[in-house]
Amino acid sequence: MAKVTPDMSDAQVIEVLKSLGSADPNALREVMKDASPRQAFAVAIPWGIQSQPDVVAQLAGIEGSVLWVVEGEGGGKFAINFSGGKVDVKEGDKPDATATVTLDIGTWKELASGDTNPQAAFMSGKIQIAGDLSLIMQIQGVLPMG
Repeated sequence: MAKVTPDMSDAQVIEVLKSLGSADPNALREVMKDASPRQAFAVAIPWGIQSQPDVVAQLAGIEGSVLWVVEGEGGGKFAINFSGGKVDVKEGDKPDATATVTLDIGTWKELASGDTNPQAAFMSGKIQIAGDLSLIMQIQGVLPMG
């Protein structure tokens, strides 16, 4: 099974994702564990949602945006906008985000690889959440690392 590496183009990432044949969370986590946050947010999350009609249905009633701030080398800021079952991801800051999730690149890698879960990282202070916590609760379990 091919794995995504930070030096791959978006098109190459999509080819690896397509080779999975499904958006199985365990297989997705395995191929994405070495990916950059940008590859995960800008490519894998939209692909994963679009390839799963049941996830689109789960997201249908969710409105708002979450800004993910991944601090450290290789990190970045990624805004995920939810509206009517559609998900739009933009790279960069979003000062008016409904909620903001802040974590360092090391914690992000632990989440991506499955070495830690989001609840444990939040409870230990590795993840900070500002804004509307109910939005985070609504998307929990629907998104990878959710």
